[in-house]
Amino acid sequence: VNDRWAALLVFHHLINDATSLPVLAHEIEACMQG
Repeated sequence: VNDRWAALLVFHHLINDATSLPVLAHEIEACMQG
Protein backbone atom coordinates (compact mmCIF):
# COMPACT_ATOMS: atom_id res chain seq x y z
CA VAL A 1 0.00 0.00 0.00
CA ASN A 2 1.34 3.40 -0.97
CA ASP A 3 1.18 5.84 1.96
CA ARG A 4 1.79 8.97 -0.14
CA TRP A 5 -0.88 11.60 -0.74
CA ALA A 6 -1.10 14.60 -3.02
CA ALA A 7 -3.43 17.57 -2.76
CA LEU A 8 -4.41 20.30 -5.18
CA LEU A 9 -5.70 23.43 -3.49
CA VAL A 10 -7.34 26.14 -5.57
CA PHE A 11 -8.09 29.50 -3.94
CA HIS A 12 -9.73 32.73 -4.94
CA HIS A 13 -7.14 35.50 -4.63
CA LEU A 14 -9.22 37.29 -1.97
CA ILE A 15 -9.09 34.25 0.33
CA ASN A 16 -5.39 33.49 -0.13
CA ASP A 17 -3.67 36.19 1.93
CA ALA A 18 -0.95 36.51 4.55
CA THR A 19 -3.41 36.04 7.40
CA SER A 20 -5.21 32.95 6.14
CA LEU A 21 -2.22 30.95 4.83
CA PRO A 22 -0.72 30.14 8.27
CA VAL A 23 -4.17 29.15 9.53
CA LEU A 24 -4.68 26.85 6.55
CA ALA A 25 -1.21 25.33 6.95
CA HIS A 26 -1.91 24.64 10.63
CA GLU A 27 -5.25 22.99 9.82
CA ILE A 28 -3.70 20.77 7.12
CA GLU A 29 -0.88 19.76 9.48
CA ALA A 30 -3.40 18.90 12.22
CA CYS A 31 -5.39 16.72 9.80
CA MET A 32 -2.26 14.93 8.63
CA GLN A 33 -1.17 14.17 12.21
CA GLY A 34 -4.57 12.76 13.07
